[in-house]
Amino acid sequence: MEVPRTPEKPMNYGIGADANPKKHESKIGIKQQTAVSPALSMLKNKTLSNTIATRQVAFLCQDGVSHASVVKMKTALQKAGAIIKIIAPHLGTIATEEGNVLVVDQSYLIAASVLFDAVFIPAGEGIALLKENKEVIEFVNDAFKHCKIIAAEGEGITVLSSTNALNNGKSSDNGVLLSQETKSKFANSFIAAMGHHRFWEREEKI
Repeated sequence: MEVPRTPEKPMNYGIGADANPKKHESKIGIKQQTAVSPALSMLKNKTLSNTIATRQVAFLCQDGVSHASVVKMKTALQKAGAIIKIIAPHLGTIATEEGNVLVVDQSYLIAASVLFDAVFIPAGEGIALLKENKEVIEFVNDAFKHCKIIAAEGEGITVLSSTNALNNGKSSDNGVLLSQETKSKFANSFIAAMGHHRFWEREEKI
C-alpha cells in the first residue's frame, strides 16, 4: 500500500448534520489493496474428506432431553474425532427425561453459532420447549444461513419447525438431516455430511 508523503488536507473530515456527504469525500482515489486469492476461497476449494476430527458440534439441549439420544450421537461423533459442546438455557447441569444428569458447557446467552461447524438437536420430551427460545431459533437460523450441517432427532424436529431449516415440515435441503428415532445409521449420515464441512448448494437459495 502506498503511503502519502504528506497528510491529506484538510485534516478535519467532520461532516455537518445537514451537509452533503459527497462534498466531504476524499479527493484521493482509494483502490482495493487486497488481491483476490482463489486458493483461500471456501467455495472454490470445498472440503471433501472422510474425517470430522476437531470439528465443533453444538448439542442444543435443556431439561427433559433424551439421555439416550445425546449419548448415542455424542459417542459416535467423538469416536470420529469431533468435539461436542452441550448448550442449555443455564450453566451447571440439566436433568434428562430418564433421570440422568448432563454437564452443560455453554448457555444460550453466550453461545454463538459461528463458533461451531454443525448443530444437533436431540430427542426428548423437554426439547420441544426450545422452539419458544429466541436464542435457539437465532442460533439455528445463523447456522442454516452459513450453510452448516444441521441434524435433529425426535422432538428436536419440532424445534426446527420454528426455523428456516424446515420447509412445510420437511428438510429445506440435504444439509438438514432428520430422524424420528435414535439410530446408529443416523449418526453415520450426520458424520458423512459433516465430512463436506458445509452444504454449499444452500447458498444459492438464501
